[in-house]
Amino acid sequence: RTPARVEAALLAILTLAASVPAEAAPRTFSVATASELRSAIGAARGGDTILLAPGNYGVLNLQWGTPRYEGVVQIRSADPDSRARFGQMLLGSSQGLSISGVDIQSASSPVVSIGGTNIRFAGNRIRGATANGDPWDDNQTGMWIRGARNVVVVSNDFQD
Repeated sequence: RTPARVEAALLAILTLAASVPAEAAPRTFSVATASELRSAIGAARGGDTILLAPGNYGVLNLQWGTPRYEGVVQIRSADPDSRARFGQMLLGSSQGLSISGVDIQSASSPVVSIGGTNIRFAGNRIRGATANGDPWDDNQTGMWIRGARNVVVVSNDFQD
């Protein structure tokens, strides 16, 4: 027979273990509109993925109400052969974002602005307003990275 104090200690340990929340499994959000994207960004947590259906999502402006994730939230086109499109991408001081496989084309400067922490920007296409091979007529900047830390920009295609 187990002594009463040992039983009480085991019961306390089991109760404590049951009260510690289990780490939630990563989720995938599939979105098709700018409104659905904003909702998914608000609901996401580190480890989640947001898949973008083909289409135009307008300007992604995260300057205000900036997401700050523990871990990384991936935002990417669901179909690499039919990419999601943005008019401009302003990531503000976001934390923990990985953006890949999208097209961004804008008449605004910069086309992409990053000022956050732990940002990965990979495999995207960034274009000026007038894709004519003359960078001087657009009078703009493709990407700003200012006041940022731990930013990776790799395998992107910048074109006029």
